[in-house]
Amino acid sequence: MLNRFKEYSDELKKSLEEFDFVFDLNEALKYTQEYVFLDHMHFTNIGNDMCAKYIFETIKKQGIIKNSTC
Repeated sequence: MLNRFKEYSDELKKSLEEFDFVFDLNEALKYTQEYVFLDHMHFTNIGNDMCAKYIFETIKKQGIIKNSTC
């Protein structure tokens, strides 16, 4: 089952590469030891903060946001 999920996930990532507004938040949460989910889909405050920072840094690198210190 996990292998099928990985295959599906990889294919989905590949099909979405052309869109600069789609973010893989797995990267934001990959190395944390914190509890980042309240349940099967809702983030804790820590999880929300980590994802927001990841999205901000990503769009800053893409040049969508310039000279911001948020």
